[in-house]
Amino acid sequence: MTHIYARALIGPNLFTSGPAAVAEVEPEREVEGLDEAILREHRALSSALGWAPVDLLLRPYTRTDGGPGLSLAAPSPVDRIEAAAVLLERAIRRALNISESSITADLEAIRAEEEDERRSPELRALVEAAQARGVPDLVDDDALTLGQGIRGKTWPRKQLPSPAEIPWDSLGRVPIALITGTNGKTTSTRLLARIARHAGFCVGNTSTDGVVVDEALIEPGDWTGPGATRMVLRRRDVDFAALEIARGGLLRRGLVLDRVDAALVTNISDDHLGDYGITDLEAMAQVKAIVGSVVHAEGRVVMGADSAPLRTVDTSRLRAPIVWFALRRDNPTLRAHIAGGGEGWFVADGELVRADCLGERPLIEVPAIPCTIGGAARHNLLNALGVAALAHSLGIPDRAICDGLRSFRSTAEENPGRINCYSLNGVTIVLDFAHNNAGILALGEVLQALRKGGRLTVAFGMAGDRSEDDLRELSRSLASLQPDEVLLRDQKAHLRGRARGEVPAILRRGLADEGLPQAALIDVDDEVESIDRTLAQAKPGDLLAILAHTQRDEVIAHLDKLGAQPL
Repeated sequence: MTHIYARALIGPNLFTSGPAAVAEVEPEREVEGLDEAILREHRALSSALGWAPVDLLLRPYTRTDGGPGLSLAAPSPVDRIEAAAVLLERAIRRALNISESSITADLEAIRAEEEDERRSPELRALVEAAQARGVPDLVDDDALTLGQGIRGKTWPRKQLPSPAEIPWDSLGRVPIALITGTNGKTTSTRLLARIARHAGFCVGNTSTDGVVVDEALIEPGDWTGPGATRMVLRRRDVDFAALEIARGGLLRRGLVLDRVDAALVTNISDDHLGDYGITDLEAMAQVKAIVGSVVHAEGRVVMGADSAPLRTVDTSRLRAPIVWFALRRDNPTLRAHIAGGGEGWFVADGELVRADCLGERPLIEVPAIPCTIGGAARHNLLNALGVAALAHSLGIPDRAICDGLRSFRSTAEENPGRINCYSLNGVTIVLDFAHNNAGILALGEVLQALRKGGRLTVAFGMAGDRSEDDLRELSRSLASLQPDEVLLRDQKAHLRGRARGEVPAILRRGLADEGLPQAALIDVDDEVESIDRTLAQAKPGDLLAILAHTQRDEVIAHLDKLGAQPL
C-alpha cells in the first residue's frame, strides 16, 4: 500500500528557513519518474489556482524496510500554508494515478482551505508593522502576540487594535535558548533554567514533563512543540525562556521562532528512526540542527563533539559560531576547533574547563555538581558541560553558572525520572527514564558505581511502535547491564498495534539469546509491581533499577508510601 503524509510546517524546518508544505510518499515499489510527475501535477494545480510556481525541494530516502521513499517540500506564505499542503498531497495522488477526485474537485478543496486560513487585513497589517520594527510576533487561531514575555502583549484575533494603538516602544525580545538532542534534553533544559534563575531571571521552560515558570509547574504533559513556545512567551512574568524542542515537533510543524539567542544539541543516537523519512543518524542530526539555524549571528550553537552524527551536520544554514563540548580535551573535533580559534568545553583534572584562543579556564570541580554523582553519571557530566557552555554563550556570569550546577540534584523534586536514587531497608532503588540504547548504556555506568556486590534487578518495558530489530537491540543493551534478574512488562497505554505480551516476549527472546537464563526473566503487570516483587525478595546491598516511562508519578508516590529515603 502507498502511504502519503502531507502537512504544513509553520516555520523553519529541515528544508527551508520559513513556512513550507511538506510530504512523504512511500509507494509500494519504485515508480520511475515519480518526482517529475509530481512536479508536473504540482505546477498544473498551482497554475490553475493562479499561484506563482515554486520549485519543489526533493529528498529521496530508503525506508527501514528497504523500500523507496521521497520527501518533498514546497515553500509557501504562512497564511496559505494549509492550502499548500492540500495542493501537494493532491499533486502526489494525481502523479501516482490514485486520485479519487477530479481536478475540479481538487481545486475546490484547495481554494476552500485557502479561504479558511486567509489572514484578515487587520492581522496582516499588524504583523507587517511588527516586522518592520523588528518586533517578534506569535500567531495562532485564537490570538496575536507582539513581543515576548515581559516585553510582549497579546490580543484576541477578534479584537485586534490598529498599528497606531500598539505601544511599540514597550515591545521586544527576551533571551531564548533552544535545547534538543536524543538524550539529555529535559535534564539540560531544567539545568539551564536553574542557572538562569540564579542569574536573577524569571524563567519559563518547557519539556516532555510540562511547562514550568519560575520552577512552578503550570501545565503538565508533553509540551515541546509550537504550543509550548507560545504558552511561555505569552507569559508577562517571563524574562528568559529555556525551551526543549523535540524531533516530532520539528518534523510535524517546524519551529515557531525564526530568531533565538543560543541553541544546544546534546547528542544523536538511534531512537525514533523511520518516521517522516528520517531513517539514519546523519539525517536525524540534520533535523536536530534545525534549532541552530535560527540562532542569530552573535549567538552560539553548542553541540556535543562526542556524538559522531553531529560531526556530520551541514553547517551552511548556521549563522552563529559553533561551540563544541566533549568529555576529553583530546577529542579530535574539539581539539581542532580550539586550535582554529573556536570555543570548546571539556573535563580535565576533575574540572569543567572552557577553552578558546585566550587559553584554558577551569570553571568548577566535578564532585561539586551533584547530578553527576561524583562523575559516575557521565551523561550528566556531558549535560553539565553543554549547559555551562550554553549559559556562558547567553552572557550568564560564571558565578551563576556554578551556583546553578551546585544546586541542581537528581531528585524526584528537581529532575523527576532522571537517576532518582532511593534507599529502603538497605536496598538501593534507581528510577530513570532510560528508554533507548544510549540511555540504557549511560545508566549502566551509574549502576556499576552504585552496585555494592548485591543482586541487580532491572525493570523494563517498551512501547509497541519499535521494530523487532530495535527491541532485540534494546535486549542487548539491557543484557550489558549484567542484571541478575529482568522484570518485563507491557506499556499498556502504548501498545500501538501490538498484542498484550508481544513486546515482553520479543525482549525475553533477545535477553535469552544474550545468555540470561529464562528463570531470570519475569513478567510483571506494571512498574509499581516491580517494586513490590523485588523488595519481597531483596536483601541489603541489592540494587533495583526501574526504567519508568509511563508510571513515574505512581512509582514515586509508592516509594514515598513505603518510606524510601532519597539519596
